Amino acid sequence: MRQNLNKFATLILKAVLPTTIFLIPLFFLPITSDFFTLNKQVLLTIIASISLLAWCLRLITQKQLRLTLSPALLPLLGLSFVYLASSIFQNPNPLNDLFGRTNSIVALTIIFITTTSSLALPSNISLTFGALVASISLASLFTIYQFLGLSSIFSSVAWLQNKSFNIVGGPLPFLTLSLPTLVASIYLIFKLDQPLKKLLLLVASALTTIASILAISLLLPKDGQPQLILLPYSAGWIIAVDTFKNLRTALIGTGPESFVNVYSQLKPAFINNTFFWSLRFGNSSNEIFHLLTTVGLLGLATYLLATIRTLIRAFKQTGAHPYLSASRLLLLVALAIQFLFPASLPLITLTFISLALTTIGLKTSSTNPVNDVNLSFFAAEIVKSKSDLDPAPKPRQNTEILPWIVLALSLTLILPTAYFKAKAYAAETVYFQSAQATAENRGIDTYNLQIRAIELNPYNPTLRISYSQTNMALANALASQEEPSDEDRNNIIQLIQQAIREAKNATALDPNSPIAWQNLASVYRQLIGLADNAESWTVAAYTQAIALDPVNPQLRLDLGGVYFSLGNYEEAIRLFSQAVEAKPDWANAYYNLAAAYSQAQAYPQAVQAMRIVVDLLEPTSPDYQTAQDQLKELEKLAESAAPPAQEGEQLPPVDGEPAQQPELITPTPIPSPSIEPIQLPDGSGIDLPAQPETQPQPEEENPTDQPQEPTPTP
Repeated sequence: MRQNLNKFATLILKAVLPTTIFLIPLFFLPITSDFFTLNKQVLLTIIASISLLAWCLRLITQKQLRLTLSPALLPLLGLSFVYLASSIFQNPNPLNDLFGRTNSIVALTIIFITTTSSLALPSNISLTFGALVASISLASLFTIYQFLGLSSIFSSVAWLQNKSFNIVGGPLPFLTLSLPTLVASIYLIFKLDQPLKKLLLLVASALTTIASILAISLLLPKDGQPQLILLPYSAGWIIAVDTFKNLRTALIGTGPESFVNVYSQLKPAFINNTFFWSLRFGNSSNEIFHLLTTVGLLGLATYLLATIRTLIRAFKQTGAHPYLSASRLLLLVALAIQFLFPASLPLITLTFISLALTTIGLKTSSTNPVNDVNLSFFAAEIVKSKSDLDPAPKPRQNTEILPWIVLALSLTLILPTAYFKAKAYAAETVYFQSAQATAENRGIDTYNLQIRAIELNPYNPTLRISYSQTNMALANALASQEEPSDEDRNNIIQLIQQAIREAKNATALDPNSPIAWQNLASVYRQLIGLADNAESWTVAAYTQAIALDPVNPQLRLDLGGVYFSLGNYEEAIRLFSQAVEAKPDWANAYYNLAAAYSQAQAYPQAVQAMRIVVDLLEPTSPDYQTAQDQLKELEKLAESAAPPAQEGEQLPPVDGEPAQQPELITPTPIPSPSIEPIQLPDGSGIDLPAQPETQPQPEEENPTDQPQEPTPTP
């Protein structure tokens, strides 16, 4: 019985590496907002859990704890520890952070340890490599299929109509996998003796080459517009270096999921002169800068140490088996790509699988092999395994308890992870359903589905932001009726209160997010004239958003629009001026500045701003003639107006080429309330965080902190 269980566990462990490398690039599900990364993370967690349980079963049947002393073992354990520490100590919402990249790194480390400590045959490497080639070949076929536009012929699904849609996650993630696979495959074509394998590799390589060329063509600029948008290396380096100003962030980074907030806070001003000035990047310029920023020097050092130590050990082998050489080539190219581009989850998975394959190859090497160690409470015994099913040496006294301890620790890790991951994933599926309901203009369904999503995962600030916006949309819809009933009025008040509460909860869950503060400001702004102090709350929320995104001209334009609508033209002029200083080629910022000067009767300055608007607009733009007409009107007003602006009031010069901008939009006026002013309860105002690093607690309106459902009329 014990021997059969050992064989069963070993069989499962043999399937882990090929299953992982085959499925992760191909797996996606169109039932969440993120088709790719989230679903691949869930699959990876499931595979790692199965692998860990199978390993524990194998340890129990062998009555001892056996590990492979690979060059990457301790660095990968250190990397997982750094990710966990960074998630817990650097993020104000650690539970939400732990189930992102941290979960994936820990899962991949588990897969590495369990497989390398259990497998010791070259056939394990060849099987896994075959699974990789098969996976990339299928992804290549899909890439060619999409490029030829066959999806539009055989399918009416909207997301399949885009040529750039790729099951790996996009053209760039596909290329970062196809290139290492192609290099290793070409090497094996020249080194293997089996004609059939060489033929199959040759066909797969040809298919991958064609698909890679097509993927590259999709990333080339079209009509002067870049298709591949990456953060410039200089900006990524500046952001990474800025985190060194604090010892803790220098060592363990700002948090694995924090880059979008760090980018907003630390991005250099020259970003505003680029095509993608309005974007918020979730990844740095390359994986090295991303690690340096999010998990610090310790995270980067352990990651590089694991890969470089393994490569050095592998390249020292003389007369290595072809699959060992192919594995080290796979690892080397995968690592090199990460110095150029940010790493997708499939590329990180490929890196860990390559580490495992190289380690297994080193175990089978005849010169300077990697050995196993049998651990006990007081000693360690070095052994050499030549087969996956080698009978284990007779265990030392008091070592049989160790596998059971490992099993207990494993269950302690797996069960809570499965519970929280399942709830978070269910929340994402429900949230995706709410987005579909929104697209179909089913407001009540959107509302109810978002309530359910928050019940499933109350720690996700994105869900809170969306729910607050839905509450405000429903409140506005009810208030727009000609004669709202008393029930409608009560529902409006309740919806507004919930919108405020959820917008504030989002800022509590992620106090360093300018997006959350901008959303809160938007909610307050819609209450100006309807609730007391709403204007001061709006200004305070926008001010906090600006503090977290200091070089963002859009936030200053939005806040200036609030002052403009309130008739405070002096403050509006100040903020619009800051917006044009931050982005001197933004026609709409100058247009708003001209409007503010005009309302303040500073016509010469208004003329100067409007002239810049005309200079920035393309003559073929639909707004060009409008700007010309308004310029003529301002010039007439300026003829009999105050003296020209003093030298200190000159507008900043326009640098660079005019950027393509949306239509000119003046500040949106504050809406007139459709109902009588309301009295909001105490605590509706803004709460600025004194210490953003502390653990947030969402506001509670009832003991369970769950949204309450009014009965609004559609």
